[in-house]
Amino acid sequence: MPAELFDPNASAKDRDEAFREVVRRFQDMAFGYSYSVLGSRELAEEAAQDSFVSAWRKLGQLERPSAFAGWFKRIVHSHSVAIARRARIETISLSDDCRFEDAAMGELGIDPHTELERSERQRDIGNAVALLPDSERAVVVLFYINDHSREEIAEFLGITAVAVKKRLASARRRLKERMLHMIQDDLHEQRPSRDGAFAGRVTAFSRQFSEMLRDGSPILKTLETCAQAQSSSPRLQQAILEMREQVRVGAPIRDVMARYPDLFEAGETEAVFIGEELGFLDLSLERIAAGERFAKPEKLAELRQEMQSRSVAR
Repeated sequence: MPAELFDPNASAKDRDEAFREVVRRFQDMAFGYSYSVLGSRELAEEAAQDSFVSAWRKLGQLERPSAFAGWFKRIVHSHSVAIARRARIETISLSDDCRFEDAAMGELGIDPHTELERSERQRDIGNAVALLPDSERAVVVLFYINDHSREEIAEFLGITAVAVKKRLASARRRLKERMLHMIQDDLHEQRPSRDGAFAGRVTAFSRQFSEMLRDGSPILKTLETCAQAQSSSPRLQQAILEMREQVRVGAPIRDVMARYPDLFEAGETEAVFIGEELGFLDLSLERIAAGERFAKPEKLAELRQEMQSRSVAR
């Protein structure tokens, strides 16, 4: 893991680039694991993106950087399960997100016959993968989405490389060779690392939020702009919009943050409380967006003391 990510003295720019490196390394793993749980490309991307945002916010809770993979997997699982419950998904169906009516396809310039073939292909893949036990499904998806090694998969899932090998062998026996090739091709087409768009979206919120506040943009405008940029992450977008409304009516935004513990850790909520109490909300938000950690009481004490000094100097 990049040392700058856990260095309290590292600059915001260095931490931002370090986090980008983490996203690039784990983006396919996060998407693939969530995909194996949810069975939907759109929902898996949402869960993976929210998981990275949550991990960025909660890095202060990670005691050993070397344990990041397993720690992050638990975050991805938590977000995936939450989204599954919200969407009332009861069974995996890897083709649910690619169905179009013929009229709509015509308007989009899509050949209905080609789309039908693609839908049937994905349905077959979905049915085959859905029949696998949960443990084998996760291993297969992670292995074929980007040829992750057995050791990488084992570290992420919190199992041994031997267990990964056994589960993969068992899944291969259940699936025909042609189906394995189809699964690999399909996952390769959908993996986040196929372009840089996913990594860019993940880090956009913190960087954009921090830069706008630093440049003197009003909090309302900052929250509105950041919310517009999070259309692919409905839960984070909703949280930002609720925060904006609180600011608009003069109500505390810490109440909103407390309702989204998966996105904002307790230390951050407390930092916002201090900022609101002492009249320096913009400073609290800027520090949080820049990646400053407030998991330890002494950090919160330092923030309060700084704000009190600024208040006296006004």
